[in-house]
Amino acid sequence: MEPSARRYLVLAPMPIELRPVARAMGLHRGEDGAHRGRVAGAEVVAVLAGIGPDPARAAARRWIDALGPAHVLVVGVAGGVRPDLPVGGLVVPAEVRATDDRVPTDLGEPRAAHPLGDAILAGTLITTRDLITERAVHDAHQAAGVDAVDMETVAVAEVCEELGLPWTAFRGISDHVDEGLLADPAILGILGPDGAPRPTAALRALVRRPTLVRSFVRLGLGGARATKAAARAAARAIAVDAGRTA
Repeated sequence: MEPSARRYLVLAPMPIELRPVARAMGLHRGEDGAHRGRVAGAEVVAVLAGIGPDPARAAARRWIDALGPAHVLVVGVAGGVRPDLPVGGLVVPAEVRATDDRVPTDLGEPRAAHPLGDAILAGTLITTRDLITERAVHDAHQAAGVDAVDMETVAVAEVCEELGLPWTAFRGISDHVDEGLLADPAILGILGPDGAPRPTAALRALVRRPTLVRSFVRLGLGGARATKAAARAAARAIAVDAGRTA
């Protein structure tokens, strides 16, 4: 489909990231699972991208082909690498880089993000195929000047660059990689394939380790703050950009 100057595609990896986007932009869910609406008169479609590079790449291709957007956004959470980035803080990276699957401390060539609205692009986001749990890898990324880490943005950027479309990422910091919350097998074990906690698994984990409640609360609150920050920033950027092109 030919790109529309008044259509934006938002890709959110998980339902817990998509719902705040829909709320912030006033979108409504359709029968195909996509959330649609208008921001400053422009059409916005927000969809699930899935977790990880491969699902995100496939979703980007599918929805770009179906919709012909003028601009693609990736909106969701990221793990903080830079020490002074607070939980709930926002990263709108100027560039994104992939990690080498075999040598995770090696970073690929940077891919430059594109301006959108009044969003200020700054810093480096890296995309990994797997969760980072090794402290040495985290330290190497920090030394390389990395701000945050996610699991999807590079894949979307690759598709957009191939098709000649601008893209921008909005990532809220849900936790810090060096805190090791997601490195705990007990916490990973309660998460379903969509990234949301499974109530029965969570209850069993708490029975075995009651102290996990603190980690659950921290992750839950951090995720809520991060998704809200990313969604609101993306909504504002679209509104400003759409106002300029009206």
